[in-house]
Amino acid sequence: MGGKSKEDYIKAIFEVIEQAEIDFPKIKVRYLISINRQAGVQAANDALALAVMSKNIYLVGLELSGDPRFGNFADYLPIFECARTEHGFKTTLHCAETEE
Repeated sequence: MGGKSKEDYIKAIFEVIEQAEIDFPKIKVRYLISINRQAGVQAANDALALAVMSKNIYLVGLELSGDPRFGNFADYLPIFECARTEHGFKTTLHCAETEE
């Protein structure tokens, strides 16, 4: 990551969103941290921890994406339930079709 941490990248995203809302006050931008199911459950837990640490008005939730042939959604369900119920985050899923 070239010496930058994930926290640094999220801070940069927030700064850009904040400036965009100043420049374009009629447009509201919000951010979801993406969990790539190919990275595994531990990475998903790390993403939730990062979201909790970075929570502000711009960060509204988590989303699960990636190749649906990897991992089982049931393995991620506790993470998303925790995000919603304990931390007030929104959640979303991206689904894909495969030729199998």
